[in-house]
Amino acid sequence: MEFSLSTCGICYAASLKNRAPLGAIVQLEELYTTVEAAALLRASVQTLARWRGDGTGPAYVKRAGRILYRESDIAQYLAKATRTKTRGAAEAP
Repeated sequence: MEFSLSTCGICYAASLKNRAPLGAIVQLEELYTTVEAAALLRASVQTLARWRGDGTGPAYVKRAGRILYRESDIAQYLAKATRTKTRGAAEAP
C-alpha cells in the first residue's frame, strides 16, 4: 500500500469534520488572576502564593507563566473549608 500526503490530508480533514467543537469537549469557565482570586477568597496575594507553595490552597493553572484560578476550583476549595462547628465544641441539640 502506498502512502500519499493527499490521501492523508483528506482523511485528516474528514476526521476533523466529525469532531465535536472544543466547547463541547472542554467546558470553558471563568479564570481568575491571583489578584481576583485573592479578592474572592478575602486573602492577600501573598497568602495565595504561600498556599501554592504549601499545596494547601485552591488548585490553579499555570499558563504562559501566569497563575490562574478556575471558578470551580475556588468553589471546591471553599466547599472543603466549610465547617459546621469548631473542633472540640459540643454539637447543638
